[in-house]
Amino acid sequence: MSDKRNFRSSYYDKVGFRGVEEKRSLEILINEKPIDKEKLSKFCLRFTLPAIYREYVWKVLLGVLPVNLENHGSVLDHWSNYYMELENTLKIMRKIRKDASRSVVHTLMFLMVEDLIEFDTEKQLESSKAQSITALATFFLELCSTEVVAFWMLRNFILHQRKFSLHSKCLKENLEIILKQEDDTLYEHIKVLKALEALPLDTWFERYFAEVLHESSLARILDKVIGGSCKILACVAAALLTVRRHLLLPLNDSTKIVELLCKNPEDISDVVVNKALDLYG
Repeated sequence: MSDKRNFRSSYYDKVGFRGVEEKRSLEILINEKPIDKEKLSKFCLRFTLPAIYREYVWKVLLGVLPVNLENHGSVLDHWSNYYMELENTLKIMRKIRKDASRSVVHTLMFLMVEDLIEFDTEKQLESSKAQSITALATFFLELCSTEVVAFWMLRNFILHQRKFSLHSKCLKENLEIILKQEDDTLYEHIKVLKALEALPLDTWFERYFAEVLHESSLARILDKVIGGSCKILACVAAALLTVRRHLLLPLNDSTKIVELLCKNPEDISDVVVNKALDLYG
């Protein structure tokens, strides 16, 4: 019964029908004039956003849309025109290859708009920072209704996160504390193998688990991050390990552990996110 209940909860959450009272409370918040971003952030920290309102709420919290509803149309027109100008400029500069993916194009556009683009863009795109941007660009392209919205969400998300100190060291320490409390057997096994040192935790945290967890599942984690808390990232890492414990315990090679955890299908991602939210709550 527990598994069926968890599946239903996850399903209702994805399609936006979980928590009728929460949904009504959110509707009241987004219809305020002007919208109170602080209240909206607190809602994200306490609850999971209904899928049908997620993009809208993220746009407001990330500053893609202003808090005054009457200005939304003109602001979106501005972002759309700016987007086209950026892409055309990159084409004129011959920075976009014909076979470039949209996520790579958005990475180059981000680097340009933030005055970070280098002469050798091919080499720059191979850097870990650029690849992290590309991973996030892929995530937003999957989640957002248009490419224009996806780009400005990407750009503003990265700028938004610069306001907070994402200390990998603290997140790793929290991960160890959570893991030891939740599953001491698994913790000791991983510690003996020195698997925590082998795991690309810095990269996972920098990318907010983009490309590690499925986009639809990961969106529920970013509700908390966009709401103003990165602490949940340690919970995600711990959840990923504990959910996969039955496959990890027989392994005696940290390399194989890394390979197992680096890419997770949608069904596993859902379970990981449910567990992470339980640990966070």
